[in-house]
Amino acid sequence: LGEPIHISSGWRCSRLNTLIGGVNNSWHLSGHAADCDNGKDNQKIIDKVKELNLPFDQMIDEDNLNWVHLSYEPYKNRKQMLRMVNGKYEIMK
Repeated sequence: LGEPIHISSGWRCSRLNTLIGGVNNSWHLSGHAADCDNGKDNQKIIDKVKELNLPFDQMIDEDNLNWVHLSYEPYKNRKQMLRMVNGKYEIMK
């Protein structure tokens, strides 16, 4: 992107994950997920991951692009793209 990307959450211990409402099978618990933003236009992160065809399991537009969740599954990446809308996830196109 040619600009810094801030990682707000990477690996989490189970206690922290529970405190912030993370799911029990979160990839954050194994260090295979990161929540990131560039402080400007987080759509750029999504677009660049797609443009470079980078491997990922899930890429989620969280809270109207306030941040982007990226996870990596070491053995089989689904390339699932989701968007949170009204507290529920839907497939991103």
